[in-house]
Amino acid sequence: MLHKTAKIGIDIPLEITKVSRDNNNIFNCRAKKVSLLVTEAYKDAHQKSVQAMKERRSDIAQSLGMPPGLGDGLK
Repeated sequence: MLHKTAKIGIDIPLEITKVSRDNNNIFNCRAKKVSLLVTEAYKDAHQKSVQAMKERRSDIAQSLGMPPGLGDGLK
């Protein structure tokens, strides 16, 4: 029996373009507040990126004729 292994890499460009909170001017915030806002934005962007990768991986698995759910284990 012949076994083949395939690796799938997906690059999703990610750029944080705006951080705002309750109309406060970011330059008037303390460093800790800015840090928290950036961290919050990063976590949100990361979560969206992971979800997009999962959807793309599922689409690729489906296009290759893999049974539903089988491609979910690919990392």
